[in-house]
Amino acid sequence: MNGSASKYLDKVPSGGGRPKLILNTSGCQMVEKLAGLMCTDEEIASILGTTVDTLHNKNNGKTFSEYKKRGFDSGKASIRRFQFKLAEKNATMAIWLGKQYLNQKDYPDPETDRGAVIEWDI
Repeated sequence: MNGSASKYLDKVPSGGGRPKLILNTSGCQMVEKLAGLMCTDEEIASILGTTVDTLHNKNNGKTFSEYKKRGFDSGKASIRRFQFKLAEKNATMAIWLGKQYLNQKDYPDPETDRGAVIEWDI
């Protein structure tokens, strides 16, 4: 573990042997920020100066998962905002968003659109 780990992890005595490494407030904030950038667990661990096993162990697992989910959800919202902005100038993106959120489709559904007449203006 490198020297920067103490910035994100606190050493807590375990009553013998090596001390426990527990994510501190700065560590939790960094996990959330990195997860918002869609970083992998390996990348997050590397930046925090620890291992993936330490982040997933019984001392950190619940906290790590919570902050990772919050960051990941924030990252997804950022991507969605960018997509909607892009749809203003990109028809393909607008069509894709319509299919995802408005249940629009390219082809009529034979079960629900029977007898539908498609009129063409020529």
